[in-house]
Amino acid sequence: MRLGSTTSFEHAIAAAEGQIISLCDQDDVWRLDKLARIEAAFDAMPRVGCVFSDADVVGENLERLGYRLWESVRLDHRKQRRMAAGAALEVLLQQNVVTGATMALRSEFRDLVLPIPPGWVHDGWIALLAAAVGTCLPLNEPLVWYRQHAGQQIGGLKRTLMQQVAAARTMDAAFFSQLAENYRLARDRLASSPNHRCSDAALRKLDAKVAHCLARVDIRKTRRSPVAIAKELISGRYHDYSLGWKSVASDLFL
Repeated sequence: MRLGSTTSFEHAIAAAEGQIISLCDQDDVWRLDKLARIEAAFDAMPRVGCVFSDADVVGENLERLGYRLWESVRLDHRKQRRMAAGAALEVLLQQNVVTGATMALRSEFRDLVLPIPPGWVHDGWIALLAAAVGTCLPLNEPLVWYRQHAGQQIGGLKRTLMQQVAAARTMDAAFFSQLAENYRLARDRLASSPNHRCSDAALRKLDAKVAHCLARVDIRKTRRSPVAIAKELISGRYHDYSLGWKSVASDLFL
């Protein structure tokens, strides 16, 4: 029976042994020192709950495509520095930048991240929760060859401007309603965890993310009201919980 990728990872995480759980996609290739580099990062920072690396994006036959994974998810140097300095939650509330094939987590967080609720992809869920109770650390090394091919579920190809516009047009009221529900589930999981303390400040940020998503639902239902968009812009939530002016333009014109 096909379980789907998220449920398969959920079962694998539940069955894994050891102190560090490193996720692996079946079609990617690890650099020989990947596990050693990740283990060293965990050893150096006891508070880190999750570590993820960059990757070289390659074709089906492992031919290099000339760019890295973090370029495709727009994890620039400023965001890397923010995450390394302890602001991973703030970065991830704008946009998930963590890819499961490059990720490892401490097994002590297993009870927090499992089960993974429907609507979430495993990497975004795990990274967000780990960042909320500790930190999620970027490791600026390409430790994986991230293979691109026609049959994969989620890829790392860089989108053209037209592809970005087409993707933005699919983000209708139902999309943002589901997104609001996803982050509400994350907030509730963190608030109810008996073993992993989440600060009140982090919970307030998750509440604000939910409110922002619901505001974007209303914007679509009110025919992209400039007044509603201006109100949300003045609140600062476009920049804190979306992609700033790019998201404003999407709400106004797409």
